[in-house]
This record gives sequence, structure tokens and C-alpha cells, in this order.
Amino acid sequence: MINYPDVPGPIQHLSRHVLNVWPDGISSSRQGAPSLKVPTEILYDGEEMFWGFNIPSSRLRHALFKLELELTGSMSRLGLADDIHSTLLLPPSYSIRAEKMTTDYLSALRKYADEYILKRIPEKEFLKTKKSYCLTVPAVWSDHAMQRTRECAINAGMTDILMVTEPEAAALFTLDALKPHGLEANSLMLVCDAGGGTVDLTTYNIEQLDPALRLREVTAGMGGFCGSGLMNRRFEQYLLSKFEDEEDWSLQTLADALEWFERTKYRFVGDERDLEKRFAVPIDLADNQALGIRRGSHHITGYDIQGFFQPVCDQVVRLIQEQVDQVKPQLLNSVLLVGGFGQSVYLRERIRSSLDPSVKLLQPPTGRAYLDGTHVKAHRFWDSYNGIYRVRVMQWVVNKCQEVRENHPMMFRLEDRRLVSDGHPGIISIPLEQCKDPENEGAPVYPSRTRCCTAATLVAGISHIPTNEFKQKTGADGLRYYIISYSIGAILFSGHIQYDLYRDDKVIGTVKANYT
Repeated sequence: MINYPDVPGPIQHLSRHVLNVWPDGISSSRQGAPSLKVPTEILYDGEEMFWGFNIPSSRLRHALFKLELELTGSMSRLGLADDIHSTLLLPPSYSIRAEKMTTDYLSALRKYADEYILKRIPEKEFLKTKKSYCLTVPAVWSDHAMQRTRECAINAGMTDILMVTEPEAAALFTLDALKPHGLEANSLMLVCDAGGGTVDLTTYNIEQLDPALRLREVTAGMGGFCGSGLMNRRFEQYLLSKFEDEEDWSLQTLADALEWFERTKYRFVGDERDLEKRFAVPIDLADNQALGIRRGSHHITGYDIQGFFQPVCDQVVRLIQEQVDQVKPQLLNSVLLVGGFGQSVYLRERIRSSLDPSVKLLQPPTGRAYLDGTHVKAHRFWDSYNGIYRVRVMQWVVNKCQEVRENHPMMFRLEDRRLVSDGHPGIISIPLEQCKDPENEGAPVYPSRTRCCTAATLVAGISHIPTNEFKQKTGADGLRYYIISYSIGAILFSGHIQYDLYRDDKVIGTVKANYT
């Protein structure tokens, strides 16, 4: 995240910007991979250095190198991760020290952030603006590890550096986003920051909520190497045990399967429906009945996926229980679950079942305090018209418990694009989703099959509109498109909902709701 002044001058407003597009080595511009988080991975190839999404998916790379900055043993609780190694990760390097990799990675990150800002403010203002950097570190790190991290940041060109533990940063960021959260001053809150590599936990006393949040740490930070990446390793071991000896097996095949698992694991609920379901894993090998490969896919069950989850989630639950044991359990008011792994529905329910019913389990709307791109990537699609990836998000028309006025249309504007070569569009249709939200978690930002369902499909005929009234534009793919701009107005009566089609703020037809 970057904050910088909108305009020059002594009184400046800082705009908050989230870096969500990263160089990927494919796009000729810097507008590459869309993601709210970039992998902490690096690759050296001769004199060249690649980082993040720049590394080809099938190339070996260094990862988890920042953890090597901790030498005192506070990260020795690797537990399940001790004997699990990824085929796609390079072994620990004795010629390239962790300090160099960390410095090079932070340097690349800083330079990319500078480029981002320079596209938005004049270079003269950029050069004279004081820059500050905030880095987050695991809660269990020693002072020595924090100092080594600071030295790497300084060598990477960063100045005025603030170091914050990951659980504290998560709490400060998330509680503001979760308002109203129902928390009270002088209550205890356990923060579980479950990421891809590690899980960090700290318990705080909420000393003050307004006008500014103030926390006091009441337990020593603890953690373990039991993040969601460990499930990837377990899934990888499963694949290698079955297919590694096959003639056409390759690192690219492994990378494709792991990318599928990365998308799938956050959507896995672990209920009866999921457990009985069969999942198709992309495996680019010839059909083999003995290995269960047919048409480029290998099927596994929900019970198999649960097996990848189970020991990792068990370790997280044990860590939470150890943290609870350090305080008076009756004073614990809430558990705040954040981080990439924190968006997992399966993990959330495992934690919920282990807590006293009186303890609130809070989760950011996106499941993450540090916005990251795994969830976003799962919903992205290629927009041929604009030549970029886009992300599907929900547009909620009516909120739960919202007061509405009868005979007053609630409007939502939409735009559709159709190829001119396909002729007159004829009809337009959009799905109407509903979220019952029994636990008052708030409506999801992204489509969610576990929390939403399609209530109806809205269909409107537009064949009476001549094509010469549609705007035409050429897309990034060189094809001509009709641009169809319209609005749908929903009038809520006590016993039914009436939908109308609007164009230029005038009703031009009715909309039929085909309920499912």
C-alpha cells in the first residue's frame, strides 16, 4: 500500500493506493499480473534477477528466504514443515545469503513503487518529498532478526523505516474496516495472522477504540510454520508420489496443478457436499486408467482435500489454544482471523468449533488484512475488449435490514458489450444473486458459491432499439463492439418486486425475472 500527496503544498492530503498490478515478464509494459499481493520469491539467472510474478512458473526459485534472517530459534517451531520440501523451490543457498536475497527483493519492490508514484505526480515533487517505509515482521522474531531486516531495507534504499509486527498491523488495519465490529474497550482480542508461510498470534487488550484505536500487548507473540503453503507442499507430495516417474511429467505440469490447488483450497468448505464432490485436477499426461488420468485430468475427492488441510489446521488450532491458555479465557472477547490463509472457510470453521461460544470470531470482508490476490485471482477473467484482466465483484442493490420506499425505484447502472459481427443483441440478461448472511458477516465483495445463490435471471428484450442507436467502438483485440448502456430499476412492494429497463433515465421496457 502506498500513501502519497495528491497535490503539492504545505497542507497535503495523502491518497491511499493499493498496488494491485505487478510486472510479470509477459506484458511489454509494467501493467502485468493483477494481484493484491506479489510472491516473496526471487531467481538469479547469471547477471539477471527476477522477482515475484516475473519468474516463469516452471522455473526453480528461492522462497521463504526472509525466514532465514531469524537465527535464534524462535522460528524453530516449524512442526509439520520440517520434512516437506517443494520441487519448485531451490535448496538453501550457501553462495547467496538471505541478506542479499532480502535486500534485492526489497530493492525491486521499492523501485516498482517509485515508478508507480512517478506516473501520478511530477518528478520534481517526488524528488523533494520525504519518504517513509513501514515493514511488517513475524511476531516471534527476535531483536536480532528485526535489526537484520532493517539493515536489508536500508541497503535496498529505504529510509525512515518503521517496523511493526504482523498481528499488530493486521489489528490496526482490519478493525477500522470491520466497523461496526461490536468490540468493547478493556476486552481481550487474540489476533491470528495466518499467511502462506507462517501463522503469527498475539493477544491484545483493547485499551481504547475512539477517537483512535489503542492496543496493549498482553502475551508474548508466538507462531509456527503452518501456513497455507504447507498444504500446497502436501498436495505436491501427493502428485509426485503418483506421477513423478511418468515419462511426460514436467515441472510445468506440476506448476499448473499447484496453481489449480491454490485457487481451489480457499473455496473448500469441508461440508458434506464438498466431501462427496469429485474435483478435476489438470494433469497434462496421456490417459492412464491405473493412475486415474482421463482427458488431461486426475480426479480427487473432497476427502482427499480435507486430508491436505487436516494436519495443518490442527497445528493452527493448537497454537490458538496455547495462546488462550496464557490469558484468563473468560476475559477473551474475540479472535481476529486475518492473512491469506485466514480467508479459508475450512480453517475458519475449525477455529470456530474450538472456541467457547461466547468468543466472537471476526474476519475482514475479504478474509485478509493485508490485501492479497489469491482470492482476486480466482475471480479474474480476460477482458478482450480492453485487453486486460478484470475481476468479478458483486454489486449489491439492497442490503439486509435496509429501509426501502415503496414506489421508489432503486437504480443500478450496467453496461454490456456485444460483437457487431454477431448482429443485433436482441436480449440482455443478468443474474440476480442473494446472500442470506445468517451470521451477519456482511455481503461478500466477490462471487461466493458458499454464501450466495442465484435467485433469478433478469431478462429484457431490446430488439426494438435500432442498432444505429448503439455506440460502436473498436476493442483492444481489433474487433468492433456495440456498447449497450442501460439501467435497471427495482421497485420493492410489500409482496413483489417490479423491474423496469431504463435508458437515458427513461423507462423503455419491462424486465422479466426468471426465478430459479
